[in-house]
Amino acid sequence: EGLYEKFGFINAIIEKHIDHIWGMGFHVESENENAQAIIEQWVEDVDLIAIGKKWTREFLVKPYGVIELGGNIKTGVKGVKVLDSKYIYKVRYIYGNILKYHQFIRGFDKNRNYKDTPLTQLTDVNKTGDYIELDTNNIIEFSLNQIGDKPYGLGIVYPNLDVINSLLGARKDMHMLLHRKANNPYVITMGNIEKDIWPSATDVTAMGQKLEYLHNKHEWVIGPDIKVEKLDFGDIAAKFIPPLQNDIDMLSVGFQTPKTELGFAFSTGLGSGLSTEHTSKFELHNIAIQEELEKIIEEKLFKRVLLAQGILDHVEIVWGEPNEEDKRTKITLLQGLLGSVSNPALRREIENQIAVLLDIDENIMDEG
Repeated sequence: EGLYEKFGFINAIIEKHIDHIWGMGFHVESENENAQAIIEQWVEDVDLIAIGKKWTREFLVKPYGVIELGGNIKTGVKGVKVLDSKYIYKVRYIYGNILKYHQFIRGFDKNRNYKDTPLTQLTDVNKTGDYIELDTNNIIEFSLNQIGDKPYGLGIVYPNLDVINSLLGARKDMHMLLHRKANNPYVITMGNIEKDIWPSATDVTAMGQKLEYLHNKHEWVIGPDIKVEKLDFGDIAAKFIPPLQNDIDMLSVGFQTPKTELGFAFSTGLGSGLSTEHTSKFELHNIAIQEELEKIIEEKLFKRVLLAQGILDHVEIVWGEPNEEDKRTKITLLQGLLGSVSNPALRREIENQIAVLLDIDENIMDEG
């Protein structure tokens, strides 16, 4: 969570996934028109897409995402709230069945001896309890990258921590050296052994003090017994390019987010064909997440809303196409990008994307 909040690169990757999963929106379909109308109104009332984005952000960054529902089985869903999952813990039966969900309200004290002073439940009697117990019937959870029967998933940040630490470490070292070696350092030789000229300690100290204020000094006046040389460390920044580039490549693979999606397409020289291939794989990854979410939403949200109305029919999510406002925004961005691109292949790809958004046959564009 800290990396998402403080490291823009990770934040951008997470938001890119969320945009691809929820950005197109969705609509619902059912053979029962009444059931469809009820769900359409309910989705609008609770703003399910906004809820879905928050929920997705939770399970991408943290071990899992948790939604709490209002109401009960008989009354349906009276409100939907995304909880901070880092404070929600599962209590499981020995065979793995979930018995309870505990929401910690006082956090953890690293100095507390939990063996001698175990956690207690907050109740009307125990006002100093550490956690409250949530109704399992009102909890919906989703874990990404869950291994075997482990209670929680990994999200997409944790598996990449080693590479993230390497990238941040390399960047810190690079900036530290650039700060220290922004200019080549001077070596000042005072005096002349052959002529038996020896500077006094006062002269050496005075020269040293002058060197402390070189930031804006361009003119020097020195005597014949003073020699000025510089130490050349070469292009310091260039030495960091290979490891930094390697770390970014590894993160692109680890997050299953192509560099073209992160804005590196033009700086890396990736061709249009490769760009399209990478984007297609990225979309397939997010489509798989959509399918998982779709099952949960249909079975645990829509079904409960309809059962409260005495309706047993199924309502299905259909992930939709961009609306007209989204199309206009994307066309404007592509047109602005087109003016700064000289590569013919990339220009053709951008023109084809604009044609698709304008419902113009791409073949006509190619023939033209």
